[in-house]
Amino acid sequence: MFRVCCLILFLVADTRQLSITKFSVPQSVEVGHNAELRCEYDLKPEELKKVIFVKWWWRPFGEDKQQIYQRTVGQPAKSTQHTIDMQIKENDTLVLLNIHPNASGIYECEVSNIEEVRKEQELIVYAKGTGPRLDITDVAVGPGEESVERSLLECAASHVAPLPDLKITINEKEINVTKNIKKSDDDGLYDIFANTTIEKNLVVGALLACQLSYTDLNITGDDFVDFILYDKTADDASQLCTSGIFLFCVLILSNLLSTK
Repeated sequence: MFRVCCLILFLVADTRQLSITKFSVPQSVEVGHNAELRCEYDLKPEELKKVIFVKWWWRPFGEDKQQIYQRTVGQPAKSTQHTIDMQIKENDTLVLLNIHPNASGIYECEVSNIEEVRKEQELIVYAKGTGPRLDITDVAVGPGEESVERSLLECAASHVAPLPDLKITINEKEINVTKNIKKSDDDGLYDIFANTTIEKNLVVGALLACQLSYTDLNITGDDFVDFILYDKTADDASQLCTSGIFLFCVLILSNLLSTK
């Protein structure tokens, strides 16, 4: 029985293959920060004498992948591209410096000798940019037009990434809007605009909000929302609510509604 157990352990050890033991790529990084990519591997003792290649690949979304790093055991590691500013550290670790939205994509580590193993992870670089900014203006009623007063709601955010989205809500209920998105080919940033015209009686005394989000990334926070408490008899309260402090706006709204 003892011999059988030893034989099984020998076979298991002998069949242990080349493997990546530590691999990490951050899922998201804010623009201007650094991103560390790690890839460490494990070998059988007899494989240590064989030539080992370690490569990092980058595949921008919608494009072919390109090699950005290579190390052959016994030779200096080197960068193989000039698009991304990066620092090479020990154990095939890369630090992408001052990262920008165009560096988003899938990063893959490849380790090979006779065998070959790979691991990959998507990395998205996001930018909060400026906004969102929500504005409301009354729409003039011309001669012969309907007497119903209307208001124009406009929201905008600029220099954001990745692909953004805007939604406008009235008392937390989303309404239909027209959107326009423009992308800069140079830096991967977007400008987005949303607007709609609505009956004024639906917005007077209501809590209006415009929220910025990303189609490929789940990040939220107070700085992604702009609020307006619109009341023609409470201009001061309306201005205070543009600060984006949600609870404060809700308290003002509740107080106004209770006095009606």
